[in-house]
Amino acid sequence: AITFIVAVIVLFMLSTGVFHMRTNRLVYREGAEIYDESIGKVESKNKEASANLSRSISIMSRAFTSAMTASSSLATYSMLTRDLKNLGFESEESETALSLNLILARTGGMLYMIVVIVFSWNLFNIDTSISLITKAVALSLLLGVATAGLAGLATIPVLIIGIAELGIPTEPLLLILVALDPLLSYFRAGTGAVTAMAVSTFACENPHESHQEGMTTQTQ
Repeated sequence: AITFIVAVIVLFMLSTGVFHMRTNRLVYREGAEIYDESIGKVESKNKEASANLSRSISIMSRAFTSAMTASSSLATYSMLTRDLKNLGFESEESETALSLNLILARTGGMLYMIVVIVFSWNLFNIDTSISLITKAVALSLLLGVATAGLAGLATIPVLIIGIAELGIPTEPLLLILVALDPLLSYFRAGTGAVTAMAVSTFACENPHESHQEGMTTQTQ
């Protein structure tokens, strides 16, 4: 449990860093387009936004805590799309990217399954190999997607299937998972929300870069 929580914290920091890197030149304004003012004012606000790391942390923290509260990353969809729209990303692009990432990029579930599998190997002193590790990673990716929309104890049957496929005894682990999963499911949901937000900023066209390209074209 401690290992998983530490991994979640590290992944949250990485996701926040990626999100800040992609949005630090953008101005966050509710219900307004970013580039509807003079170039001078926009550039001035962009310079202020580039140093505003606290804004990125605030947005990602809100996404994480909202997903934890609902125990589902999918519940944060409307909030995340609103934040991307307020940063200037196209609505259609951000909605598509977020929906795909929240459903397919189940990083919280994948990370949880990898930690459980590694814990099981150590618990039962199972010798590992490159092929076994590769199989475990592949299963974690597939089972992570398979748990889309599931929360709490509903994910345990899927996890048990993956563990059994790797030849790990499932009976001793079942009681441990039933006891710990209700707590760890909140962290799984939060991780899924922040990583989906970070990845979506790469999938969508950056409005600042688009504006700069447009200005360069006009100058030429």
